[in-house]
This record gives sequence, structure tokens and C-alpha cells, in this order.
Amino acid sequence: MGPEESSKCTVELCTFQELERRGGYTYYKDRRDQYMISDYPDTKQEVEATSRQNIHLANVFVNYERVFGKGWKINAGTNVQLSFTDNSSFTYQDKQEDLSATFAQKEKEYTAGLYAGFSKRFGKKLVLSASLSAEYNKAVIDSAGRKWTLWSGGNLYPQLNLSYTIDPSNMLQVNFSSDKKYPAYWAMSSNVSYLNVYSQVRGNPYLEPERIYMARANYILKKKYVFGLFANHHVNYIRQLYYQDTKALRAYYQSVNFDKHNTFGAMAVIPFRIGGMVSSRFVASGFLIQDEGVFIDISFDRKKLFGQLMLFNTFTLSRKKNLSLEVNARYSAPSVQGIYDVDGNYNVSAGLVWNPIPKKLSVMLRGEDLLKGLRAKTHIDYPSQKSDMTIYSDTRSVSLTLKYTLGKMNRKNKKEIDSSRFGQ
Repeated sequence: MGPEESSKCTVELCTFQELERRGGYTYYKDRRDQYMISDYPDTKQEVEATSRQNIHLANVFVNYERVFGKGWKINAGTNVQLSFTDNSSFTYQDKQEDLSATFAQKEKEYTAGLYAGFSKRFGKKLVLSASLSAEYNKAVIDSAGRKWTLWSGGNLYPQLNLSYTIDPSNMLQVNFSSDKKYPAYWAMSSNVSYLNVYSQVRGNPYLEPERIYMARANYILKKKYVFGLFANHHVNYIRQLYYQDTKALRAYYQSVNFDKHNTFGAMAVIPFRIGGMVSSRFVASGFLIQDEGVFIDISFDRKKLFGQLMLFNTFTLSRKKNLSLEVNARYSAPSVQGIYDVDGNYNVSAGLVWNPIPKKLSVMLRGEDLLKGLRAKTHIDYPSQKSDMTIYSDTRSVSLTLKYTLGKMNRKNKKEIDSSRFGQ
């Protein structure tokens, strides 16, 4: 793998008061050079590739917020975003141009949205907030002299939050939310990147945005025990899967949209103390996952029940010196993801926390994945697809953090630029 370089420049203008206005422009540039040689007794393969990505993104956001009589807080606004992406890759295999991995593709996206919402306290028991967003999206791709509309249409995104205080010690919380997730710009291109002589990563220029709808209800008992139910529904769920070519000795990874991805579950949070020196919190969750879709020539419709257990512990070593030890553990049972069977995994972490100046200075020494339990293992077992994969990357880490708080700072909320779609 050769050198890579990337850069990002962002300019943002904003004004505040009852009417908040923001405008921003982001330019992102990324270039990567790859040189790979595979030398076997009976064959030798040499791959050279240069790939580039340039992104121009501009957005405008306007929000109006006001409190009316009797505590009605109303907000409404609009947002518009335009993006232009230029992806390209030039690949040579054994000094000859590899047309299957060479491409130049331009994409334009248009997004416009309106939203309105309110929040209100009703008496001493009920707090309610709700909002509705309407958004229109369009994406147009220009590649190899051909233009086509990848997606075009509108969607609604409702939000609802309700909190009801039964009595001073017990509370009911209900939440419904919705969101969207866009595929990475590079994943939407016609790229073919070589991992080795056998494996590739391929783009998918027909990926569509993912929509997410989430519902949750929590009951808080005695101000500390939490029992909850939840359900998540994903439309056009985006995940990367692995396929072994049935016509050639090669395999590739590709991001696709699932027809269905649902998760239903229940959870419980049980805090407890052991003496005056140990404070613990036990979290147990149970899940039912449903995945359905088509990947190349494989149809899948899978369901799986599995669970997750977590235990968080804080040991007070010295109250006088504000010294404590945190030891946490998590175990996730085997699950599924599309055509994958995913083995269970676990994580044990520990941290030593010292606060020599309370609320001012803190020092933390932390270790993650101490027992190497996060190593991912997946299996595929279909008539034309059989594989076992273990990722041997070492996820163990040790970090030292020093934090000093100068004082209270009052600053307006800043809307971060979403860079999750950038990069190759």
C-alpha cells in the first residue's frame, strides 16, 4: 500500500437569537496510491492504482425558536444541502490497464427539508415533546457517459418523547424517533480495490439511503432500577457482505441494502452496592434480530435470539486521595448479520482514576480489551458460499488521560460537520 493524503477545509457562518441561521461550506480531498505484488511459484501479479476523491458540500440551516404563554416552546426551521462528489481510480495490472477497476464517476445530491416541533410540561407529572420533519432527497450519477437518478423522493421523520412521573420514586418514559443514514460516497462508486490477489472491495452505485425508526419504553423503579422494551425497524439497511465468486478464484466485499432489518428486545439495569467501597451496575439485554434480503444470487431470511450482559464496577481505593478503580466486563452471545453467523465476543477493561483536585484535575490510566476477547469471527455456510474468517487485529490498548477544567464556559451549541461519508 502506497502513500495516502487527505485534507478538509470547512467554513461556517452563523447568527443567533430567536432566529438561528447557519451556512457552511466544506471541501474534502483524498488521494491514495497503491502498489501490490503477489509472488507465487506458478504466478506473479503486480497491481498499481491511484484513486482520488473530491467533495464539495454546502448547506444552509435556519431555526426559529420561541416560548409562548403557559410554557409552550415552539421551534421550526428548514435546511438545504448540496453536494458534488468526484470519485476516480486508475488501475494497472501487470502494466496493463485494468478496465474492471478503472472508473471516473461524478455524483450530485440535493436535500431540502422542513420541520416543526413543540415541548410542553403539563402539570407536575407529564412532559411531552414532539416534532415532524419532511425531507426531499435526490441523487444523480454521471459515469461512463451515462447519467441516471439513483434516488428521488421525500420522507417523513417523526419524533415523540413522553415522560410521566407516577410518584417521586417511579417514572415512565416513552420515546419514538426516526433518522436516516446515507452510504459513504466512495461506497456508491463503481470502484474495485484489491486487498490481495484473491480478495477485492467493490463499490455499489445503486446503494440507497437507510431509514431508521426506533421505539423505546422505560420504567424507572425507585429512582435507580430501569426496565425497558425496544424495537428498531430499518428500511434499506446498509451492511457490507462477503461473496465468493462462483466463476473465478476470487472473492469480494460489497455494501448492499437489506430488504428488512428489525431488532426487538428487552433490557434491565440493576445497580447495587457492596459495603461502602464497591458500587456496581448490572445490565442485561435480550434481542431478536431479523435480516432479510438478496445478495448477488443468495436469498436470506434469518432470525436469531441472543443476549448481552454487562457489569460495571467502581472500587473506592481511597476517599481521602480521591482514588478509585473501575473494572468493566461485557459479553455478547453469538448473533447473525445477513449471511454471516457471528461468534460471541467479550471485553474486559480497567481504569485507575485519581482526582487530586476535585472538579478541576483528573488523571486516568485505562486499559481496553485486556483478555483479547474482541477478536471478530464470522462464518458463512450456504450451498455456494462456505467460509470462516477471523480478524487478527490486536484491539488491546492502554491510554493515559490528564484533564484540567479551567472554569465554566458558556458557548452556543455548534453543529458539527458530518464527515462520516468522506474517505475511501
